[in-house]
Amino acid sequence: DISNGGLNDFVIRLAAFHLRTGDLEAHHELCAEMLGRFANTELMASRDRVAKSYLAVPPLHPDSPCLDQAVALARKLDDQIIMFPVCRGMAEYRMGNHEKAMSELLSAVEDSNLPRVHALALPYCAMATHRLGNSEGARDYLRRAREAFARAKERFRTGVYSYWHDLIFTELAL
Repeated sequence: DISNGGLNDFVIRLAAFHLRTGDLEAHHELCAEMLGRFANTELMASRDRVAKSYLAVPPLHPDSPCLDQAVALARKLDDQIIMFPVCRGMAEYRMGNHEKAMSELLSAVEDSNLPRVHALALPYCAMATHRLGNSEGARDYLRRAREAFARAKERFRTGVYSYWHDLIFTELAL
């Protein structure tokens, strides 16, 4: 329940949990509630987390306004945090703007050495590259994504960071 107006990691992790357990309907309902509640938030981190939660998988209900809401949130993100271009890239990929997605995703990859950034951005690079007709390039991005995912999981296991919801989003993309 997010009726108190707050967004905390529990709600985002619950959305990731629904994805991990295959409960796509519960994921969609929770994301729809978050998107409705936080559509006009000024908090960049909330915009990023809510949008990524929805954009991690193809839309369950294509006629739902959720995709447009998630894309609008993602497009409002600035460059304050290195994960924001990843979220914008995910949004552009879901909208079918594969070249723009690549631009956003690669800017994050080039500007960061964090495995979790590479782990989440590179699968979308692979998918966008494949959609642009470059299967060999897509395979290379996928190989790099798997390597980054392994490094990110190791960092999570050793307690370097606790963003396991991003790891679930990555795992689904791989």
